[in-house]
Amino acid sequence: NIPSVTLDDLLKESQHKQIAIKLDVEGNEFAALEGAKNTIKKLRPIFIIECTNAQTSHNCSEFLKERGYIFYIINDSSF
Repeated sequence: NIPSVTLDDLLKESQHKQIAIKLDVEGNEFAALEGAKNTIKKLRPIFIIECTNAQTSHNCSEFLKERGYIFYIINDSSF
């Protein structure tokens, strides 16, 4: 069992004015975003998210669009 903490808990006392967050959490990207709702409101971070399937990509993009983000998809199908 791996201990975890939400981004909101991790960054609740952050004094940063702007941050970037890279999410690569093997299918748990949407849950990670849900755990960052307050961080999103407070800091409006830049997100770089690796989504492993179309449904996760859709869920993440809709979640961010609802909060005023622009979502770009970068697809490298050469692998």
